[in-house]
Amino acid sequence: FCLRVVIPNFNEDTSQFLALYKHLGNTPSEVILNFFKQPVSVFRFMLSEPRLFYLISLFGPLAFIPLLSPLPLLAALPLFAQHLLSSRASQFMIQYHYTAELIPFIFVSFVFGIKTMLKVKLLYRYRGVLVTAILVCFLAFSYFLGPLFTLPRLALMDYRKDAYDLEKERFLKQVPARASVVATFEFLPRLTHRSELYSFHHQYMGHYTLSTKPYSVPVSVRYCLVDFNDPLTFRSFYSSDGYRNIQELLHQGKWGVVDVKDELVLFAKDADSKYVLYEILSSEPQPTHKVHGAIDQEVEFLGFDIKGEGPRSLHLRFFWKAIKKTQKDLNVFINFIDESGSAVSAIVHPICYRIYPTNAWIPGQWVSEEAYLTIPPSLAPGRYVIKIGFFDYRTGLGYFVDPEDALGRITLGEINTQ
Repeated sequence: FCLRVVIPNFNEDTSQFLALYKHLGNTPSEVILNFFKQPVSVFRFMLSEPRLFYLISLFGPLAFIPLLSPLPLLAALPLFAQHLLSSRASQFMIQYHYTAELIPFIFVSFVFGIKTMLKVKLLYRYRGVLVTAILVCFLAFSYFLGPLFTLPRLALMDYRKDAYDLEKERFLKQVPARASVVATFEFLPRLTHRSELYSFHHQYMGHYTLSTKPYSVPVSVRYCLVDFNDPLTFRSFYSSDGYRNIQELLHQGKWGVVDVKDELVLFAKDADSKYVLYEILSSEPQPTHKVHGAIDQEVEFLGFDIKGEGPRSLHLRFFWKAIKKTQKDLNVFINFIDESGSAVSAIVHPICYRIYPTNAWIPGQWVSEEAYLTIPPSLAPGRYVIKIGFFDYRTGLGYFVDPEDALGRITLGEINTQ
């Protein structure tokens, strides 16, 4: 009733949660009926390896003591069924917020489970040993599954702001305080005080999450802030046709590129573009540095121009030719090779910023794109050889272009970061 009537009524059937249980039936009645008609199959599904690991992760840190007093857990059975029967992996992974609603029931059972154990005279007499055993179990699970023991390292290393983080801060500051915005995930928490804020992943998918209802960013939106390497948007919600929806958004009025750095792009409506991202050329280009490297005989890397170079930045213009129609969504990775020959850092760049990917190119087309790159802040002062390699974003499969390089990469030149 909730899935069929209550929830659709309040969200206007935008999110169709029943889709998470389609493997059990197409309607709530079919789901319930199949639960009783095929109980063995259903329970085998609920106790499959990832879901069993989820249950171990839930009860293990408390030494499975909540299971000794299961009565409070009975009240949470619908919640357990909701998680364990879902096809969405995040619902049976302990690190996501979906688990929060189960925690109170588990801890109530834990308290009553301790009470049950202490009724045993031997356990009551050695309750100090019992406390120690529970603590050891908690620490062991925390060490292997939780972030507790890695927090100091994360705080000192991974969570410190680097040059990329500072760039993101700079982009955020360019968006007026009251402006309506559509943005990729990482920017959303910093923009939530606005009355109009939209997640870019809906536009990229072309529909709402868990829904067949079409989605389009409202025409009232004035700014679009996108990290085209955002892993959640362009990996978890990846679509080979998603570029069409990006193009559709950018065709809704006059969008100008007001800032770009690496894969960060800030668009503003009714603004003049200060930067070029890519162009479809009407004649064959003549790059300063010619290469002619064919990628699986479908796309050719023609060469590049160096448009600008600073102490910690590099502006390149790449030239491409579509040899024939391809299904590959080609991205490039740029390696920085130190004097010992080791690749000490890398930049991943989606060709044409995912707005016009290679699987959209028309055979015979010439395409140029501008790459505004930050020299990785981790690079120590010195001289580095820059090499460019190619891979299909969908499959991760790399392509050998230059046979003289172990990874088939093409050498672009050298830089000095001193």
